[in-house]
Amino acid sequence: SKVAGEQVAEGFAGHSKISIASLRLAGVSFEPSFDKIKREENPEAKLGGFWCYIDSRDAAVACRLVLEAQFPGHKVINICAPTSTIREPTDELIRRYLPAVKDIRGKQEGNWSGVASDKAERLLGFTAAHLW
Repeated sequence: SKVAGEQVAEGFAGHSKISIASLRLAGVSFEPSFDKIKREENPEAKLGGFWCYIDSRDAAVACRLVLEAQFPGHKVINICAPTSTIREPTDELIRRYLPAVKDIRGKQEGNWSGVASDKAERLLGFTAAHLW
């Protein structure tokens, strides 16, 4: 349904002068104190989301920023924290759980998110402030 919605948005934006943003919010966390949350112990359970998350306060900021933004057409924008929900370094997780992946764009050291939100930074000026 998410992809279908994005395709509909793309169609509307392509035939009019309307601007549409599809925000992909990654694992929204509503816990205001991250010290109460234990980092995920089972990396395989969070594989589908590539171990990413976003604090609800940061998600709200992203929503405000996208409403204020000026851009043409339809944009799909990932909204996530730059760190992951897992203690282990992300490149080790990729080697173990996604061995077919050989080319990693934006690879970093340590505990980084498996989803990039650089488009959010570029288009909206968004940077996650509430990190685990």
